[in-house]
This record gives sequence, structure tokens and C-alpha cells, in this order.
Amino acid sequence: MFDNRLESLIAVVEWGSYTKAAAKLHLTQPAVSQHIRQLEEEFGSPLFTKGQSSLRLTQEGEVVLRYAKRIKAMYGRLENRLSDLRKGRRSYYLGLTHSSEASPILLALASLSQKHKEARIKVEIGSMGKLFEKLSNYELDAAVVDGPFSEKKFSSILLDTDYLVLAMGKDHPLAEKQSVSVEDLSKEKLVLRPLKSATTTLLSSALESHGLSLNQLNVVMEIDSVAAIKDVLERTELVSVLPRSALYGHSRNLAVRPIEALSLSREINLIFRREEKEDPLLKDFLAAYREVGTR
Repeated sequence: MFDNRLESLIAVVEWGSYTKAAAKLHLTQPAVSQHIRQLEEEFGSPLFTKGQSSLRLTQEGEVVLRYAKRIKAMYGRLENRLSDLRKGRRSYYLGLTHSSEASPILLALASLSQKHKEARIKVEIGSMGKLFEKLSNYELDAAVVDGPFSEKKFSSILLDTDYLVLAMGKDHPLAEKQSVSVEDLSKEKLVLRPLKSATTTLLSSALESHGLSLNQLNVVMEIDSVAAIKDVLERTELVSVLPRSALYGHSRNLAVRPIEALSLSREINLIFRREEKEDPLLKDFLAAYREVGTR
């Protein structure tokens, strides 16, 4: 059974209050306070900074919290794995970045689920940082990420090479061109992924290599959903810069054009913990992705 004292610590940090944590855990507030005191006594360090108006973890508290989350996730995975064995199935947890959700990856996963009737596949979509955190905490088996990464503690396999394109409604005037220039881009109203996203970071770097800035573009909207951006493009005169893979099987109502002179290519990698490399589902996913990608 997962240590209920660690459960209390996680809840207190998540909800920012002993009282709210107690309510969520169906405990009394004194019981939650006692759990925190017991942890502090066991580890010989205060977990929260005293005298603050809001709860703030100490450095020791940050460490305990990080491992508490990891232990909880591993315990949950243990329970799930034993349940899988009893039911003759295999659960597989894969993370995707937002710009990967519309790519051939989902088709590959669907193909995988047909090949392995016992497989139960769960997909979680989030930022690259969040996916790395969940991999570290054993909450995911693997993740598909786009763009550069520096997490050397994970193994990786190159899935594909992607590149950014200009996307727009099929009736947009720029759709009549074979390609568009940076000057064309600067005259349009854009809807982009958030500034810190891998997609927008790559666009910004490409512009800077030509002595330009993202601030010189007329960005009128930021949306953290590729599906929502595509819906906006279909219904308005706005344009966007998106990964070509995110437009895989795109609607007939959209047009895509390469952007001249900018280096907009990037890698798509499958990231996983080293001990997962012999997992049959991992290998079959790679085979399914390559099969889908050649269609």
C-alpha cells in the first residue's frame, strides 16, 4: 500500500492547503498535519518554509515531493501490471506533444491495438517538459517529442524528420503560390502555438538566423491546440506556421506551402527509459509507425 503520509504531502502541495488536502483525501486536517510532521521527523528536515503566508516547500521538501510522486507512480504501475497479468492484457502509456497529436502516430497506435488485442493504450498529450517529468516518474512508458532535447538519461530512436510549413484556408490568396516568402509571411495575420512551444521556438530561431525577429510578424492569436488552430484557419483569413506532420491527412479546406529561405526542419524522436528498450509493444509501435509513414 502506498504510504499515506506521502499521499498527504502530494495533496498539500497540489491544493496549497492542509484543509483542502484533508477534504480531498477524506481525512481530518489534524491527521494531514500529523503525516507531514512524521515525514519531517523521519527525514530530519522541515518540508515547508515556516512563517510564510502561503505554503512553500524547502529544498528538502522539493526532493521528498519529487520522490513521493515517483514512488506513487511506480506503485500505481505495479498494481496495473499485476491487474494486467490477471486479465491477460498489457497497458501501454504513451505521451505526445501537442503538435504530434494529429500526425501518423495515432494511426500507428490504432494499428498496434489491432495487432495486440490484449493491449490497452493510453495517450496523454502535454508539453515536452511535462512528458519528460512523467517519464522520469514512471507515469509513461514512452513519449514522442519534436525538436531538440537534452535529457540524456533517456534512450531515443529517430522516428522521422519533420518541417514547418505555412498553413491556411484553401481559398486564401497565398494558396495560389507554390511557396511563400518571409515578406509574404510578415504581411499576414498569424495564429501561432505558444511562444515557448517547440514549434514557435524553431520559427523564432529560423527568423533570427536571417536577422529577423518574431516581433516583426503580426501574431494576433496564440492557441495551445493544433486542432483548434486548424479550425480557425478553415473559418478565417488567418494563417499559421505548423509542423507538416500535424497536418497529416489534413482537411480539404486547408492548404500548406513551404516557406522560402528559412531552415525549419526538426527531428521527431521516440523517448523511453533504457529498461524499456526490449518491450515488445515498443518495437511493434516502431514497426507500425514506419508502415503508416510509407502509405
